[in-house]
Amino acid sequence: MIDLRKISTTDLLDELVSCIDLDPDNCPPDIIDAVVERISDEYLQTPERILAEKAIEAQREQLIEFMRREDTKILVAFSGGKDSVVMALYLMDLGIPPERIELHHQEVDGKGEQLFDWATTTQYCQAFADHFGFPIYFSYREGGIVREALKGVAGHPNISGDYFFQTEPGGEFQRHKFGGQPKARGMWPSVAMDLSVRWCSAFVKIDVMGTMLRNTKRLQNKDIVVCTGERHLESELRETYTEINPYGQKLIKKRKTISWRPILTWSHQEVWDYMKKHNVQPHPAYMLGWGRCSCQTCIYGQKDAWASIMDLNPEKIARIAELEIQMNFTMYDNKTIYDKLENGSSWVTDKSDYWKKQATENFDAPIVVENWTMPPGANNMENCGAD
Repeated sequence: MIDLRKISTTDLLDELVSCIDLDPDNCPPDIIDAVVERISDEYLQTPERILAEKAIEAQREQLIEFMRREDTKILVAFSGGKDSVVMALYLMDLGIPPERIELHHQEVDGKGEQLFDWATTTQYCQAFADHFGFPIYFSYREGGIVREALKGVAGHPNISGDYFFQTEPGGEFQRHKFGGQPKARGMWPSVAMDLSVRWCSAFVKIDVMGTMLRNTKRLQNKDIVVCTGERHLESELRETYTEINPYGQKLIKKRKTISWRPILTWSHQEVWDYMKKHNVQPHPAYMLGWGRCSCQTCIYGQKDAWASIMDLNPEKIARIAELEIQMNFTMYDNKTIYDKLENGSSWVTDKSDYWKKQATENFDAPIVVENWTMPPGANNMENCGAD
């Protein structure tokens, strides 16, 4: 006996055609009902209809069913921070096979000078993906934040770097030329809600992800859901975010892409509880006292964060100070980086050498641990980095 719920739509329609060919007047009702139900479900679960739904609970339910379809592409913006880790695990727990959940990590230093990112973040991301069976793709903007900040400064190019992205896990990077005009910058990103001045996120993450989406052949003419890990409780700006939207400005024929923030309403504690549920080892940054994890030298860092970096990676502080002089532009108004960290208290002085090495040299810790405990940084609410 065939389970009609488990066969593909094509096979289901073949069953119906076979029955009609054999005896058009006595086609089994269960096959007719199954076809009607399947076609109705797949008609309802289109990007246009999902986005038109007004009730968020119904919209979310339709979207999840849409994502369970084998032909829907699921992309997760994956930083390696707690929110992106939990988001990937949550999608898996919805019954979506991990091999269908693509993790996409943007390397903020762009294969150039290793200044902003944690040295072992890509290793952590790869280890997490390997353990759970998620395919992971890496991408970057050539030269990352440093190249863009130095754009037009004497001796440096005055045009933004090209885009690079993998088209298969572990594969070669495809290059996509930046098509914009030369324009000097010569300044750090600013601490502001406006992404045109806080350009780091837009430049090395959002724009890179969008360029990859528009120029990857396997994603052309596909229905896509892009999942991101913002939460309302993270900032005033994020309090205004809605959960389900078109990705970008609108849906287009060639690529119908929905943006979903699956943990938008989750609390800080709910995120950590979910990590504990799966016994997942958090990124080493949390083990050293950081409460958030993306850029190590995030512009939102306060004096304690910078004092901690001075303790852990003094060469990064020295390099930022050197670049401030070179650009004649400090990271903070009327304050050098040394002024910023003055009177700060380091989080890392009492932390183990093991976790310092895991964060700054080589990550080889187990991804799943037997005796999971809350990391030291779990309750550090200082705004530095993003998850």
